[in-house]
Amino acid sequence: MEIEITDKVERMEFVGEQLMNCHPEIYTAKMISTLKATIYKYLGRISPEQEMKLLYRSIYDYWVYGNSCDEEFYYRFSEKTHEEKSQYMTFRLREKYCKRLNPGDASVFVDKYKTYLKFKDYYLRDVIEITGEEDYGEFLEFVQEHKSFVVKPKDLAFGLGIYVVRENDYTDYKELFKSILESGKRNKRDVIWAKTDSIVLEEIIEQDERMAMIHPDSVNGVRITTVKDNNKITILNPWLKIGANHQFVTSAVCGTMDAGINEHTGIVETNGYKENGENYEFHPDTHIRIPGFKIPRWNELVSTAKEIAKVLPDINYVGWDFALTPKGWSIIEANYDGDFMWQLYYEKGMKREFEELIHFKLDGFWWQ
Repeated sequence: MEIEITDKVERMEFVGEQLMNCHPEIYTAKMISTLKATIYKYLGRISPEQEMKLLYRSIYDYWVYGNSCDEEFYYRFSEKTHEEKSQYMTFRLREKYCKRLNPGDASVFVDKYKTYLKFKDYYLRDVIEITGEEDYGEFLEFVQEHKSFVVKPKDLAFGLGIYVVRENDYTDYKELFKSILESGKRNKRDVIWAKTDSIVLEEIIEQDERMAMIHPDSVNGVRITTVKDNNKITILNPWLKIGANHQFVTSAVCGTMDAGINEHTGIVETNGYKENGENYEFHPDTHIRIPGFKIPRWNELVSTAKEIAKVLPDINYVGWDFALTPKGWSIIEANYDGDFMWQLYYEKGMKREFEELIHFKLDGFWWQ
């Protein structure tokens, strides 16, 4: 069907309903359930009628602007005009732009274990992959050396499926191994975009105490996005990923916070923002002031990010997550189509600035 542009809410809802009905191969019962769960996450229990209106509106915005259902809420699209929404670099637009920027094989970033193997020298810790019973020997050797460790799904993002196994959590290695393999099967069954049930195990990062102080229960990482143009590498709007609520995982999807860092000074310059719209000048758990927080060894981090960005010549856009350890800056993971979370804490769309940086603008809808 032809998609019209409108700022009228009732018309958005009508078009969204038509789009859903026109694409039953996309809007399966599982997909609709996932979208409704996202609406519930942000708004809690609402009437079925209101829920369906919001569902239709988010579907309309998805086809017009390319935003995910999460972005619909944390960018507050319901409060914005067409012109304002058009200025956001959304999920689907980001995919299109990153495919252009990354003409080489970016599959190394889809698979956490492949990422580790490619950039092993920058991880500063042990990592293994387990896929089935045949990996028990390697698992046993790893666990005997690292009594506590992190479990990560091989191909998921947003902190999904990540958990920590502590030494006191288990007594039987074989049962532990089986439970980890089972967690991989659950991920593949329950997460709509999971393609594998393989699991990556990582040695727990020993965090520098200066970074730990803002929230000791998590690894408070720094996202450094590198954009490469011939011999020039730009550090694009870095941010601090701050843990909260005594959770281990630092991801805004999990209710933790992001705060913008000045790329020249390494000093945090915004409040910490959650995806639900809350923002904090002082950390709610540790009461440390977030704006003004200085990232240690900043110039070293910038140099490391630029060095790593040169490893793959045909990959020009990557979002790198780093943690500061006593050994230096360590890669946590990497994303070849990393988020534009700075649009959250700067509270505006920044697509135009990005297009000027990369000398490219996509015409038409994202799906054309």
